[in-house]
Amino acid sequence: MSTAWFDRGADALARVVRGFPRGYVCPLCLRHFPEDLIGDLSPDHVPAEKLGGGRMVLTCNGCNHGSGHRLQAEMKKRESVLDAMMGIGDVAHPVEISLSSDATVRAELKQSVDGRCVTVVPRNSPEKLEKFYAGVSSLVAKGEREWSVNVAFYKYNHNEVLAHVGWLREAYLVAFAVLGYRYILDPVLELVRQELARPHEELIPAFKIEDRKHSPDLRLFCIVNEPDWIRSVAVQFGYRTVFLPQIGEVDLYERLDERRQSAGSRRPIEVGGTVLEEWPSQPMHILDFLQPEPLFVVRRKED
Repeated sequence: MSTAWFDRGADALARVVRGFPRGYVCPLCLRHFPEDLIGDLSPDHVPAEKLGGGRMVLTCNGCNHGSGHRLQAEMKKRESVLDAMMGIGDVAHPVEISLSSDATVRAELKQSVDGRCVTVVPRNSPEKLEKFYAGVSSLVAKGEREWSVNVAFYKYNHNEVLAHVGWLREAYLVAFAVLGYRYILDPVLELVRQELARPHEELIPAFKIEDRKHSPDLRLFCIVNEPDWIRSVAVQFGYRTVFLPQIGEVDLYERLDERRQSAGSRRPIEVGGTVLEEWPSQPMHILDFLQPEPLFVVRRKED
């Protein structure tokens, strides 16, 4: 797999950048890897395997196992919280629960036929259990029918910013797999790479929308051409749709931010464009092999 993907990427790059030494360029950091360094590259799951993704493109080990794993870990933790809150799946989620000011105890939150069920687990000190159940007994004795229970997902504490930016990374890699170097080497994609390299700076304030009516398993790649203000490359992961600029579209993120701040930002967006028939499972680099002329020419000094 790695050798075949390396060769396809190297061939695609040679068609885009004439005169460049043969090799593969990591789509994230743009470092060049000749064939003798193929071991420094590895297949990247897009999205993360734990989020239902499969191997799709090669990235360098630093981008894959370093920054990539960090972002994907935050994405997974946030997804676990959302699954628990929405009652999706039958996984037992570790939580901490407390009644008003009474002791906090460890428990599990799980979906059942009767709804979501919270079960106190044995992994609690006798003192905390005694205090907690004393609080429950007090509420029962008072005839209280409605209780206020605080629930905290203590194992799922996540960084919201990194989880957010992680989806931009996944969409960028899907776009690279489909369109190739001719797409990502356009200057408008440099801002996306800067956002991925420095996610805490939030350089792009708005790049995705969410619509819960979509199935979490939905995967779509679309070139959006209508309406004109949102001409883009759209990548959909379940209820999330991430927008990337089309080649030359320098103002996309400004327009998305304007909509986010407007009164109509919650209205659904109806778009038209071209949808890829199948979700990519390997590098395609469509633009690289369709375009006969190189995008760049590397000249040696003697030229």
